[in-house]
Amino acid sequence: MELTERGTEMKTQWLWVGSLSLALLVVVGCKKKEKAEQAEQAEKTAVSAKVQTTCPHMGEKIDKSIYVDHEGKRVYFCCKMCVAKFKADPGKYVKKLEDEGVELEKTPPAQP
Repeated sequence: MELTERGTEMKTQWLWVGSLSLALLVVVGCKKKEKAEQAEQAEKTAVSAKVQTTCPHMGEKIDKSIYVDHEGKRVYFCCKMCVAKFKADPGKYVKKLEDEGVELEKTPPAQP
């Protein structure tokens, strides 16, 4: 093999190595960017969703022992009187809470 052929072969090999390295860097960079974007979206979702802290009827602090499960969502109240008001028009109060950015807890699964 002549010296120039060997030099050309080595250049070709280095070109392949460089191309593969560049492709690997691009793929790794894209994956990191994708994960960062997913984390940012999850953080935005967590920040925008608030837990329920006030009664939907009276606006007072909730008592976690007083609640109604409605269509898979748990709604807390300050007193038992507010439960009766809620039951008269549950959609109104659920909408009010959700419009305020409150994410209602899901009703826990039934125990056997």
